[in-house]
Amino acid sequence: MLLELPAWGATWMLVISALPFPGFIYYNEHSQRDNDNFYVTNPAAFLGALTGARWAVAHAGASYQELPGEYIVDRWERSRTGVTTAHFRLPDWDSLTDSQSVKYGNIASKRVFRRMEGIGG
Repeated sequence: MLLELPAWGATWMLVISALPFPGFIYYNEHSQRDNDNFYVTNPAAFLGALTGARWAVAHAGASYQELPGEYIVDRWERSRTGVTTAHFRLPDWDSLTDSQSVKYGNIASKRVFRRMEGIGG
């Protein structure tokens, strides 16, 4: 469940890297410096693979306040010399201990996740 990820700490990356998630996460094996590496291309499907439930995801502005039953992922941006880098993180947990986008940037938008009712929900 999404709420349990912060409790897992750094261990979660090992768990995810051991599971088959083709098409959910982008990684350029020819360039470790690709800014899009580890970008989640289908966040609702990825979360569904982790939880076994169906999810809907929507984009919201930086000032959006979550409603009961919603989970938020912040999109941080840092712009410098015509280059914008971004980093996604939970409001209270970050997989990177020293993200430059978080350290020197701002929340640009949010992803709002809602569990869908019905089959798998």
